[in-house]
Amino acid sequence: MDCPICATPNPPSHRYCRSCGTALGFLLNSEAERRYVTVLFADMTGSTAMSERLDPEEVQEIMSEFYQELAACVHRYGGTVDKFLGDGIMALFGAPHAHEDDPERALAAALEMREGLEAVNRRLAGRLPQRIGIHIGVNTGLVVAGRVGGGGHSEYTVLGDTVNVAARLEDQSQDGQILVSDATRQRTEHVFAFRELPPVPVKGKAEPIKVWELLGWRARRRSPRKPGVEAPLIGRDPELARLREALSRLKEGTGGLVVLTGQAGLGKSRLLHEARAEAIARGLRWVEAACPSVGLGGTLAVWGALMRRLLGIEEPSTRLTGPATPAPEGGGAPSTRVIPLQELRDASSALIELLGIGDAPEERRRTGPIDPEAERKQLFLAVQEAIAAHAGEQPLVLAIDDLHWIDSASMQLLAHVLTVTTRAPLLVITAFRSDTTTVYEPLAAAIAHAAPPLHLTLELQPLPEEHSARLAEALLGQDPRLADMRELLVKSSDGNPLFLEEVLRTLIDQGVLRLESGRWERVAERDEVVVPDTLQGLLLDRIDRLPESSKRAVQIAAVIGRRFSAQLLGDILGLRGDPTPLLAPLEQAGILERVMADGSTGVEYRFRHTLMQEAAYASLLHKHRQAYHRRVAAWYERQAGNDPPLGMAAILAHHYDRAAATPEAARWSLAAGNEARHAFALDEARDHYMRALRLAEQVQDGEIHGRALAGLGEIAVAEGALETAIERFTGALELVRDPLERAVIERRCGQVQDRLGLHAAALAAFSRAAAILGEEKPGESPAWRAERGRLRVARAYAHLNRGDDDAARAAAEAAVRAELDPVDRADATALLGAACLRRGEVAQAARHFEEALALARAGRDLLREAAALEQVARAYHAASRPDAAREALLACLALRRRLSDEAACGAVLIELALLDEHEGTFTQAEAHLQEAIAMADQCDDPVTKAQAYLHLGRVRRHQGDWSGARQALERAGLDDPELAGRVSLERALLALARHESPEAELHQILAAAEAHGAADIAAQARLGLATIARRHPGRAREARALLRQVLAAPAHEPHGAAITTAARLELAELAIREGRPDAAVVAARMALAAAEATGPALLRWRAQRILATALAATAAWEEAERLFQEATASARAAGAFPELARCLESWARAQPGGGPGAPSPEAQALMAELRTVLAYLAGGPKPSSAVREAASASGV
Repeated sequence: MDCPICATPNPPSHRYCRSCGTALGFLLNSEAERRYVTVLFADMTGSTAMSERLDPEEVQEIMSEFYQELAACVHRYGGTVDKFLGDGIMALFGAPHAHEDDPERALAAALEMREGLEAVNRRLAGRLPQRIGIHIGVNTGLVVAGRVGGGGHSEYTVLGDTVNVAARLEDQSQDGQILVSDATRQRTEHVFAFRELPPVPVKGKAEPIKVWELLGWRARRRSPRKPGVEAPLIGRDPELARLREALSRLKEGTGGLVVLTGQAGLGKSRLLHEARAEAIARGLRWVEAACPSVGLGGTLAVWGALMRRLLGIEEPSTRLTGPATPAPEGGGAPSTRVIPLQELRDASSALIELLGIGDAPEERRRTGPIDPEAERKQLFLAVQEAIAAHAGEQPLVLAIDDLHWIDSASMQLLAHVLTVTTRAPLLVITAFRSDTTTVYEPLAAAIAHAAPPLHLTLELQPLPEEHSARLAEALLGQDPRLADMRELLVKSSDGNPLFLEEVLRTLIDQGVLRLESGRWERVAERDEVVVPDTLQGLLLDRIDRLPESSKRAVQIAAVIGRRFSAQLLGDILGLRGDPTPLLAPLEQAGILERVMADGSTGVEYRFRHTLMQEAAYASLLHKHRQAYHRRVAAWYERQAGNDPPLGMAAILAHHYDRAAATPEAARWSLAAGNEARHAFALDEARDHYMRALRLAEQVQDGEIHGRALAGLGEIAVAEGALETAIERFTGALELVRDPLERAVIERRCGQVQDRLGLHAAALAAFSRAAAILGEEKPGESPAWRAERGRLRVARAYAHLNRGDDDAARAAAEAAVRAELDPVDRADATALLGAACLRRGEVAQAARHFEEALALARAGRDLLREAAALEQVARAYHAASRPDAAREALLACLALRRRLSDEAACGAVLIELALLDEHEGTFTQAEAHLQEAIAMADQCDDPVTKAQAYLHLGRVRRHQGDWSGARQALERAGLDDPELAGRVSLERALLALARHESPEAELHQILAAAEAHGAADIAAQARLGLATIARRHPGRAREARALLRQVLAAPAHEPHGAAITTAARLELAELAIREGRPDAAVVAARMALAAAEATGPALLRWRAQRILATALAATAAWEEAERLFQEATASARAAGAFPELARCLESWARAQPGGGPGAPSPEAQALMAELRTVLAYLAGGPKPSSAVREAASASGV
């Protein structure tokens, strides 16, 4: 059988687990559960000698008193006596009912056992031949709890290694010693003092275990927080403001009551801590105490602590004459008022007992017997008057935390103390849990009785997600490598700061996180929500209070998930009627909440807290979990039928995996991966595929293994990791045997190879795919026909990428004519559009892209819709429809973001930047490019990042930011021949703009571009060489020859028209230089017409400048003046300083009287602005917008 603790399989003959030593075979599994429990073993010594000397009946009577004392100590602290063992006892704290502080309760009981046995020894001293001693062992950990037995007899107990260790510790302890395991010590070291002992070997343990001796209670409680787990108060500003307001009123003399309430862990105690600092800063007295957990303090214990701190008296061990000291927890300054012994004695013997400063029985003998009710009144009056006196000396705050644990007598005294607020500056602040119903009614009665001047109730709610994220950031820092850890903290806490901090502590304890030099470092992986041991008791306490049927329901609900259908739960439980009455106690306890009903599943519920679900789930035995998961999966499969809805595959994969149903889990994990990938949830898809791989390996299912590899290959393609994608596809082909699936993988592998420029390998892959598909056969399934169509499209794209436009167009037209579904036809139509755009048939390209967009929308394929929008935008851009292009790009960007496709968002942002550049809005272009770079960084997309830096370098060149342009181009480096060629070209153009002569570099770029068939790069390189030749006298013929080459072989769109226009402008400038202004006017007019029709704004301004210069040379001054004004104003407004400098210089030289002899005032103004611009281009300050606006306003 499987071990209920560690799930290790054991042979049927084994009575104990071969892994952890747990007893096997006797547990009645129908009632068993896993729990974190503190186990205490206590053994008495000396009874053997007593048995030898006394009559058995007397021995039995004496030992019964000792047993009764031990049992009373256990029960006093909420524990359970598991069994009496010879001369000892085994006790449980945390089973069958859990408390949040079970380890503390166990140690408190152990200390009291030791003291209690000494008291019994003293009482029976005359009957005992020798003293009875005791030694104790305590351990905390995971057990299986339930009923054991056989033959009609059973009893509740716990099993597991935790029990074995506790027994071993008790065996190792000496008389009077309490030995504690490290697990228990860690949970209680803030309350108790310990001494470390040498490690103890334990049977079944590879290494000796750490052992600690319990010394007693600490004089001062420590903070339970670990180093580094200290966060600021976040998200409680409104509540803190109300507290400050109450403190301000107290300072002015008005007291009252403030009630803080909320679920455990929401920050009530932290608010008290902040309020205490505020109070002390305002000169107020602050005295604070917490109600002890039930069993950990006596009646009026909280008032004893408050009064000792108010009066400046040490804790109970201090004598009456001892010095006054501050409260152990910083509960306010010590009293300056001397409390004479006689005054205390005269006040009340009950007060002396409350303060723990004298022998109350002795005082009662001195004062004589007193009526209990009269003594209570006397005590209450003495406390009231002492508090009133101190509040009269200095405005006083009494803070009572954990009011949910208050005893009835303390609540009655609180009601009396509240009356002091009407006559003295006293503010009482209480804090308690909102899920504790026992406090509300007596507190309301106390408030009604006292009628305090101020009554303020602050109910804390869970933190919103953004505040939880800030808290996680405050604890872990902003390191992007820990983003998933912060997300895990937020997810698991559900807005509860305590839960968030405890999950973080657990991650630290488990070695997932480590604090190094003040910064957190991840040292192991963890992506699941964990239930901290420190919260197990707190969470199970609420579950343990439920009726047994509701408790079982919540455990099974935890198997189903955070949100579940009441109908599903009822079916799993085997209920025939409505299951909602069974869930009502869970709603009332705040464990579940009803959520919006779904028409298909009826009423639905959800766990209020993730950790509550996990705690309930963790309490189930492994075999029970598996059985329930299988039943849940089967229910979902029956409901889904043959057409599972979206998301069902992931649900089934999860439940079958948890049920250890490996074949089913592998099958549904693969389906879930495909579903998530098609929804572009790539991280989720990767997780499903990886699980499918793991499970397929376990059952040696090569088909699922191969298809999962192919799915991972598709994710790699989407993320731009093309080499990895080919590796995945190649591995999949070694495993997949289904012919259609093999054809698909071959095609996808070829498409990736084509993108990498491996055209021969791509065509070979397409040929293999075609051979698998063969010729179309009658009655063939639509899937085979569709794959043939996709293969035609893939081949067409390969031809297009190789520059064979005619073959690409023919293949695309053949694919369009084939019987394809809308989505595949969209691909073929978009390919036709790309071929048309390459040939300069812009209008036809736009129509094809618009049709592809409509087909993608008809097929409800959001990914192809986004791609079609991007292609439509390019066509509109080429057709000089910038507004339509921008609208399409913005729609594409919104859709990409909706798909969480950050990598593609970067490419769209670059397209927007290109459109900005085309329109001359360079600042906006730079903003879009910077956003694209940030997004590429986030997605680890070096290709998009390099492209963005390349375009950023060009935009900065247009603005004259030479240094910024160089820096951008340095970051655009990538091991990609085409991109490297463009970066080299841009570097050369940058040098050219700075009036340098990068002639050798341009010749190298031209040679490389011609070798790779990069026509547009070759054309721009020739343009650059022509510019250099034009600038040098005697090289006009060379320049003209280069420009004729550019015009004779125009580059493909979208660059072709702009390159042709730039070549005509170079011819015009060459004509001006040669003194042929009429020829220059003709060439410049043609270029300006083209630039106004389709060209970039910068090219239009250049054409206006060159035409104006030529016109001025022909004395057509009026038109020249208008063109100079337009070009200069546009360049100035855009911040295109290099072009602005050229405009200013040309305009100044063209001015009548603009020569060096006697420049006109207009020419002087132009030259003044030119000097400012040239200073900036030489590295000086950028011309201010005010200077530019003044120049524009002057008409220059």
